[in-house]
Amino acid sequence: MALCVQAVVTPRECPDCSATQVGDQLAHDAGCPLNAAANAVSDADAAWFDAHPGKETYHRALTFAEIQELRLSGVIPDGATRVTGRVTVTRIRPGLRMRGSHVEFVEPGDES
Repeated sequence: MALCVQAVVTPRECPDCSATQVGDQLAHDAGCPLNAAANAVSDADAAWFDAHPGKETYHRALTFAEIQELRLSGVIPDGATRVTGRVTVTRIRPGLRMRGSHVEFVEPGDES
């Protein structure tokens, strides 16, 4: 199954901390490994745009942290396997970026 993800979805609970729901996002505990990994991805995206000031978009592979976030939000169902994808990162303005994900996975029970 392939999905193009740009919608905001409601997360479930974080497997790494006792995060609390704030609006449509999770507020993670200090030191949460998943939150640290997600922040590192965001920082890497910012660094890419800093290094390429004339660019407005770029494409990269979906990261493990993003896969975990998509699992938490229910976009990738529990039990799905062979998850892969690409991310398009668009600079809206300096310091503000949007990510759109194209995700592919095998549905649970469809391991043919």
